[in-house]
Amino acid sequence: MMGRGESLLSIVFALLVHGLLAAALLVTWQTDVKRFEPQPNVINASILTLDASAAPQTAPAPPKKVAPKPAPKPAPKPQDQPSEALKKAQEADKKQIETQKKRELEERRQQALEQERKAQAEADQAKQKADQARQQAAEEKRKAEQAREQAAKDKAAAEKAAAEAKRKKAEAEKKAAAEKRKREQEAAKKAAADKAKRLADQERQRKEAAAAAEAARLEAEKQAEQEALAAIANERLARSIIGAINQKVQRNWRVPAGADSLEVHLRINLAPTGDVLAVNVAQSSGSSNFDNSARNAVERSSPFREMRKLSNAEFESNFRRFTMIFKPGAR
Repeated sequence: MMGRGESLLSIVFALLVHGLLAAALLVTWQTDVKRFEPQPNVINASILTLDASAAPQTAPAPPKKVAPKPAPKPAPKPQDQPSEALKKAQEADKKQIETQKKRELEERRQQALEQERKAQAEADQAKQKADQARQQAAEEKRKAEQAREQAAKDKAAAEKAAAEAKRKKAEAEKKAAAEKRKREQEAAKKAAADKAKRLADQERQRKEAAAAAEAARLEAEKQAEQEALAAIANERLARSIIGAINQKVQRNWRVPAGADSLEVHLRINLAPTGDVLAVNVAQSSGSSNFDNSARNAVERSSPFREMRKLSNAEFESNFRRFTMIFKPGAR
């Protein structure tokens, strides 16, 4: 129905355009015919009489100006035939006007044809646009119908998906509740088992701690006893080594005469092998001769091989550096 109405509208529009063009052409042609009606030719001429004996006369006044003619006039004939020249000029003007009117009519006809062609092209273009609009409207209607159908399908699918999601959600909630109850039961069982295990572990740890404490006490007592025995042995060994050192140094000491009241303190540095590394006077006797005699006695006694019987800890703590006192009166 829409396509038929648009087609009738296009035809009426084309007829109206053609009618307007024909009316305009007719009015223009009548106006041009009136405008190009032949006008009578007017020729102004003056007859001059020449007299050789007379003085030159003033030139006559110029002819009166007339309206321009549609076309140039033919050259006038001699003045003795004015009526024949006028007749020929009128005939030439008439022919020129007729030729001009034919040319203008042909131009108007061509213009009318061009306008008609343009009007037809515009009508065709309008019809084409109307057809395109009709097709576009039909396509849009089809698309709208498809969109409605698709929307209905999408709505149905969405409702189905929502129902399925609701069902799955209910099942998931039911399953989650069951799993939660199961986890709570398992957690309670595990908590009870963990508590029992923790109590058992605590009891076991208490017993192990008690046993370890008793074992540590016994070990400490044993260690203390061993350390005491080792200390006694080390003390005896140290005393025997000190005695051996004193005896060796005394054998090598050459005491100067008159030194019974003198006393010197020497600081001795030893190596683990018993070799004497350095002997320094820590407290002098006041007699360099006496001090040197004591130093020479220590140096002649090196090495003290008894040091090799000691452990490193015992050597470092007691014999790495030690002081010897030399008093002749104490021998």
